[in-house]
Amino acid sequence: MAVDAPFAGVGFGNFANTYNLFQAEYFAKGGGRIAQRMAADACRHAFNEPLEVVAELGIPGLVMLLLFAGLILNEVWKVVRRHSVAIVAPPVAKGIYRGTAAAPTLESDNQRPTIDYLTLGIAGAVVCFMVMSLFHFPRKVVPTWLVFNYALAWVVTANQRCKQGVNELKRRHKTLVVVGWRVFWFVAFVGSVALVPLYVKNYRDARRWIAAHELTKTGEVARAYSEYTELYPKLKWSGRFCAYYGNAVMAGSEKANASARIDSSAAREAVALYEKAKYTYPDPYMFENLAVAYLKLMDGTNWPVVVQTQYATETPAQVLMRKLREWRCGTNMFFEPPPTQLTQGDCIGRAIQYLTLASNILPWRLTSKWYLAQIYRDVGDVSNAVNYAQLVVNIPMKKDTPQGREFKRKAQKMLIELGVRCDDPGLVVFDIHDRKTWNEGKW
Repeated sequence: MAVDAPFAGVGFGNFANTYNLFQAEYFAKGGGRIAQRMAADACRHAFNEPLEVVAELGIPGLVMLLLFAGLILNEVWKVVRRHSVAIVAPPVAKGIYRGTAAAPTLESDNQRPTIDYLTLGIAGAVVCFMVMSLFHFPRKVVPTWLVFNYALAWVVTANQRCKQGVNELKRRHKTLVVVGWRVFWFVAFVGSVALVPLYVKNYRDARRWIAAHELTKTGEVARAYSEYTELYPKLKWSGRFCAYYGNAVMAGSEKANASARIDSSAAREAVALYEKAKYTYPDPYMFENLAVAYLKLMDGTNWPVVVQTQYATETPAQVLMRKLREWRCGTNMFFEPPPTQLTQGDCIGRAIQYLTLASNILPWRLTSKWYLAQIYRDVGDVSNAVNYAQLVVNIPMKKDTPQGREFKRKAQKMLIELGVRCDDPGLVVFDIHDRKTWNEGKW
């Protein structure tokens, strides 16, 4: 990603969406050994903060990040050097202050200086945060990010208030930097306190969301749909919530119809929710559900069908962010909204493209490949139907499930019906710890 856009990056906040596209393209071109293909999953964050910054903001963003890190480490070093006079022997302190014009000495003081252990501890916490960012993404965790800013404001303020030298520890230097950090610290503290009621409200809504999801899993889809409908005005900004809401709509419609034929109104509602969710919740499983919703939309529908997917409820800020994402990542199937009026060909085409994307992101996934084999068989594309059916038969299962076995048996039956010789489906469960199987063949 950084090589593809070294100077501009893919855009702030676009890592997860764009990474899926790069991963799908990588596996679609035959990249990766079997172990990599079996271990592939949706990746929403980079390995660490520098990698994510260089991917989203390019080399200029990485340079700014390194400069910021250097300034922080410089402030931390000032804290450690100042307090080293009081906690180490004078010869060691003179070594630390070698090259400075006015190194502090213990002999020049009438009393032993006081050590600010709290400031030293906070400076250590700042360093720990920076080390953690090399192996994690703490910037994405709001409470951790706020604590880091509080700690940094404390360290900078202490350094500006207490310049080098033990004799100057009690002087108060009200510089512009001190005033600025103190204002930031105050605003951040007041703002975080003011946001507590919002966090509590979101927590309660999330609890109701979890309960609704559990109702969907236990088959109480009517109650789940009612809960999702009440929560939608409060959580419609969450892509993940919209995806789960779409799942509840699909499940409720299937249970209401004994023939498992989802009516067009439910399919239209599910498509609108999934299309809105794909911008902020790039999940391969959601793409499979979106493709199924498009296929269900064709059952008993008069063409063209009108689908509300133009996001009429978006605020101007949300519209601007979506336009920026489309501009940064290009107009492709992943970001391009569907037309308001869909034809039958549009539904089939979008279902195929979403299933292909999900299949390439997760090469080990059998569900998307089986759906693609069925669609290609129904539209008369025998070659692609055979290819995907053979993949379903040959790819080992990551976990032995009844659904996976059923897919393999159906794929074998399809191949026989299409006149292709097919051996018994390999009901092999891939063991990632078995190194012997890692390099045996490619699929």
